[in-house]
Amino acid sequence: MDNRQFNRKEINNENYYIQEFGYNFCQDFTYTGYIKCKLVHNSYQSIIVPDQIYLESDKLLWIQPLNFFPNILYKEDDLIIALLNIDISCGNTIKIEFRNKDFIRSYEDGANLFKCKIYGPTELDSYATGTCYLTGEYIPFLHLYHHTTEANKQSIINSGYFLLSPWNIQGNKTLSNIGYVYLTSLDKIKTDNDLRQIAMASNEKMYFITDNVDIPSEITNVWKYKHSSEILELKVYRETTKERESTLSLKVNATTLSPQHLLRHSFKSDPVFYEIISQFIYRVGASPQNNVYFEDFTIKRENNNIKQLDYIICGDATTIKGLESPFDEENTSSIFKIEKCLNKSCILDFWFENCNKDHFSNKSIEIQSFNKNE
Repeated sequence: MDNRQFNRKEINNENYYIQEFGYNFCQDFTYTGYIKCKLVHNSYQSIIVPDQIYLESDKLLWIQPLNFFPNILYKEDDLIIALLNIDISCGNTIKIEFRNKDFIRSYEDGANLFKCKIYGPTELDSYATGTCYLTGEYIPFLHLYHHTTEANKQSIINSGYFLLSPWNIQGNKTLSNIGYVYLTSLDKIKTDNDLRQIAMASNEKMYFITDNVDIPSEITNVWKYKHSSEILELKVYRETTKERESTLSLKVNATTLSPQHLLRHSFKSDPVFYEIISQFIYRVGASPQNNVYFEDFTIKRENNNIKQLDYIICGDATTIKGLESPFDEENTSSIFKIEKCLNKSCILDFWFENCNKDHFSNKSIEIQSFNKNE
């Protein structure tokens, strides 16, 4: 059975997360909603990265982008139109259309919110990742989860705050200048494949392969040996589902979430696209000496000392080092810096008013630092 919410097939009490995209291509139905997105730069290009899509339905829903294609922008007099083709759950590719005149507001994390049109399949609401709401100030709150033991759950509830985790996404190095609360949109962690979606594994291992390698229906030891130089064996945090059986349900200010990293795919026969890695992992960051507080099971910006680093990592999926970089988070120079348009024009106006300029070299940002004694 397909689980449209979490992009997986559920067979005999196992969850198999879908890796193919674009096979249910239909953009015949039009919906309305909002898109939260950021403009980011490296030394030679700029891209708009979608954070979340908010779908207007009987209640407001949100959709997690899985992959997205290079942006299409064009200008007609004073009107700027942006088109983003985005892969979502169960092989669907939707198209988002928004204009500079649809701009609503900017946020402290560097994102903009736009009213948008959404072109996709029938019953698009059935592919939503979860429920959400917008405040009167257009602050989006997502329903997310934290999975832990029952003892830890009760301790968190009694204290009213989360202790910060010092671990990077890969779970093998500790950070010195920031800590995180790790959350997920998955409502339960039942299987090893669920663990892998939050960068954990009972055997400490996850596997990735570089672009342009044909993967057979049955993977043999001979095939693995032949392609050993193209397969990444990633060591991740060792965990079992027994340690994630109790769940806290939370409402989280989406502007407090740290940006998600990317992989850039460039298969020989297909167009370039960007994969949002660990799509079901969400992090709220703060300085190491702080906690992250919640009230009425709601994480707000107002009563927390939120810390956000103004860049994302974009690894090159044609190389082993590039595959590893969004997880390792340390040994990489493959970064995009976030353009903050607070008190400026929206990101679409900024794009055309400042085109063909270097927005990377002179932008000063703080980078995650790691404890060196490990």
